[in-house]
Amino acid sequence: MPVARVPMSVAAPRPGPGPRPEDDLPPWLKDYLFGQWGGAGVQSEIRSAGVGPGNIIGNGLAAAQTATMMGMQGQTAARLSTAAQQITSGASRTVRINQFMDLYNANQGKGLPRLRLRIRNLPLTVAAPIPGAQWRTNAKGTTHSTRWAAPTASQVKGAGAVAAESRWARSMGWSTGKLGTGLITFAPTAALDAWSSIEFDLDANGKRQIRSFDTNKFLVASARNQSGNALGLVASVAAVPVAVAITAGLGLTVVGAPLVLIGLAAGVAVQVIWNASGGADFAENQARAALGMSR
Repeated sequence: MPVARVPMSVAAPRPGPGPRPEDDLPPWLKDYLFGQWGGAGVQSEIRSAGVGPGNIIGNGLAAAQTATMMGMQGQTAARLSTAAQQITSGASRTVRINQFMDLYNANQGKGLPRLRLRIRNLPLTVAAPIPGAQWRTNAKGTTHSTRWAAPTASQVKGAGAVAAESRWARSMGWSTGKLGTGLITFAPTAALDAWSSIEFDLDANGKRQIRSFDTNKFLVASARNQSGNALGLVASVAAVPVAVAITAGLGLTVVGAPLVLIGLAAGVAVQVIWNASGGADFAENQARAALGMSR
């Protein structure tokens, strides 16, 4: 006796992936954020390391820091020269250079002025860029002074660096601390890689819905993109003391803004070399192998 077959319900086909949210962005912005960066020779790697979406914030801040510090260093040197003339002529006893330092006449009686440079409300360690200075510190440790009768060019340059570094630390110090540096170096790339690893579907009403987060895709992208960032950061940090040591061996002094530029150039150069020589491909392949993924 034949058995009647009960028809089985067939699930409606799942809507396929539709346009991603970034498809709604202006074409130039979509291309900038999610377009191809690097992978086409040294010039493309230089462009990527210089102005790519993962690096532009950090590089922009470094450029801003350099410009700000150069301006402050020049301004401080000019004010020190003018202040010395004013005090020597007897027109002033104390001239404020900036919020951190002033130049004053330590001779309270008659006789020739005795110029001293005074730094206030900063630890003595910040005065390290001023070579050959012999500091006197008050009991509270908040004020330091040194002779400034005939400063050398290196000392004037160092005073400018102290002012510039202190000003930057007060206004933008977060960006050069350990946490700030880490965020600036890795967070933009991590955000872009994470977004690209989210998979979207279109529902029956044509609306986008998040389907899943592809963890493996994110890890592979991070291995590829963050490896260059990590090496660039290490190179940037290491280049500064190396540059100081080399120039000191040559009898030169490099302080302030030039050191920021040296660190920036070293970081960019290492990223370019790493990516152009196949380092990013190697990191990606290692991640794929560890995760058991094929290309």
